[in-house]
Amino acid sequence: MNTPACFSSQHQFAQWRAAAELSTGNKEYKFRLRDNYCMDCTPEYRAAMASCGKCEHPKVTFDVDRDGFVRGVRPAEREVA
Repeated sequence: MNTPACFSSQHQFAQWRAAAELSTGNKEYKFRLRDNYCMDCTPEYRAAMASCGKCEHPKVTFDVDRDGFVRGVRPAEREVA
């Protein structure tokens, strides 16, 4: 997978992917998570990247769980859920 424009380097994206893969033991979920970097985005970062043309998924919306953690959700995922 190519480095998304919202990451500053291939190295930064590789670090994100490694952390994402370590964050769960569920292989099916791990596979989906691996390329869903929007999940870890924030409204502020999305706005900043969109304003400079680096956001590939500007229609991402954000959910906040009961513990206050923010999760980015791409529109296609919301339709499937």
